[in-house]
Amino acid sequence: MSAPLRYLTRKGKREFAKLLTAVDANGDHWTHYYRKEDEYSRVDHILVSPALRPAVKDGQARIVDGPDVRAASDHRPVVVRLEFSSASKTEVSSFDPPR
Repeated sequence: MSAPLRYLTRKGKREFAKLLTAVDANGDHWTHYYRKEDEYSRVDHILVSPALRPAVKDGQARIVDGPDVRAASDHRPVVVRLEFSSASKTEVSSFDPPR
């Protein structure tokens, strides 16, 4: 994990957010293609708070792929599906953000 992502996810032992695993239908992790250098990298991410984590369907994000996506941008979208039950709504609404 890069230093900026570590900074956004925790301070000391206190976790503020979790970086979600994300893959496309082929199991690839890249989200950005730099055509000039023919280089693939993961530069797009989704972070979730501890209170929101139980609502993340399947515990991970998904990278969208396909010809229309690649024609639109050099970045591929990273998406997450959230499913809220009455229990998780209570957890999210009662979360006290760190100060």
